[in-house]
Formats: sequence, structure tokens, C-alpha cells
Amino acid sequence: GSAGADHADALVRLRGEIDSLRAELAGVDARLSESFPRYADLAHTKPLSVADVQALLDDDEGLLLMLAGHDHIFVWAVGKHDSAWTSRGTTRKLPNMS
Repeated sequence: GSAGADHADALVRLRGEIDSLRAELAGVDARLSESFPRYADLAHTKPLSVADVQALLDDDEGLLLMLAGHDHIFVWAVGKHDSAWTSRGTTRKLPNMS
């Protein structure tokens, strides 16, 4: 009926607005990158490679990163000369924090 058509029209308008805003943001990002490259580097940092991390470490230093997912825990260890990672399933579900 009419309500369904109105709903479909509203969805089309909203998708158009979203696409327009995404294009506008892409333009702003491009202008920022061109005018302020250092800001763009800081705002959109790229992850370091293992080799990049190792280059920053002294012989007696290391980096340990743990990430708890819904039903797994991931662990990364990086030393000056080697690295390793592992994952383990948890024995019970982690509590939902939402």
C-alpha cells in the first residue's frame, strides 16, 4: 500500500544522503591529505610490520599484545630477533559488555 511506498521512498532518499555524505567526506579527506599531509599521516595511521616493531626494540625489550575476542584469546609476542603468535579458545563465553 501507500505506507510501503512511502517507506521505500524514504529508504531511497536516506541511501542517497548517505552516499552524498560519503562522497563529501572523501573530498574533505583528499583536501586534508593534500594540504596537511602530516595531519593525514597521524589521523590515518598504518599498522607497523613486525620488522618495523623489531627495529624499534632494544635487545632486552619486547612487545606483548593480547586481544580477547568473543570466544578466543589472541596473543602476539615480538622480540628484537623473533616473533610468535597463538590463539586459544576460551572455556566459557566472555560476558557481553553491550
